[in-house]
Amino acid sequence: MFYGTNEERIKHIESKIKDLRAIATIYPDVKAVINDFDGKVYNKRFIDALEIKLKDKAHVYAKKEASHIRIEARILDNIKYDFHTIINVLIEDLTDGKRINAAKFIEALTSRREKFLKEAADLESSLTTIDGLKNQLESLINTYRNIYDSIPYEIRDTWNLKHV
Repeated sequence: MFYGTNEERIKHIESKIKDLRAIATIYPDVKAVINDFDGKVYNKRFIDALEIKLKDKAHVYAKKEASHIRIEARILDNIKYDFHTIINVLIEDLTDGKRINAAKFIEALTSRREKFLKEAADLESSLTTIDGLKNQLESLINTYRNIYDSIPYEIRDTWNLKHV
């Protein structure tokens, strides 16, 4: 939960929107590295190449687990937010179980990029209508409370109706 004034809340959401859009901008650089490593063994050299390509834009973190590879990034000028997963591919998507399949990596990258841009657009849209949404939610909560309070205690207790 975020505590602060409405102005601070708006700035917090605007910062999150900026972060999501910024992470989406590294897509061409990541795609270029993926294309350079198509058919090559996935190893530290690939991660090093990503780090070098993105050194002025983002920190990169990669983790290879038993079933998948996850590559994450965080924009340099926005350390408030955690790393964002930019690629998540299954080990079985690697050619021969060890070589980079550029098509699969780019598909995963594109999917994540679209997710970031959609989330930023959704946040921006919600931010412009927050007062109306907040009023609507408060109205629904008041309606719920009125209905709940109108039910006699014995009925609520017998049917185990809980106040939420």
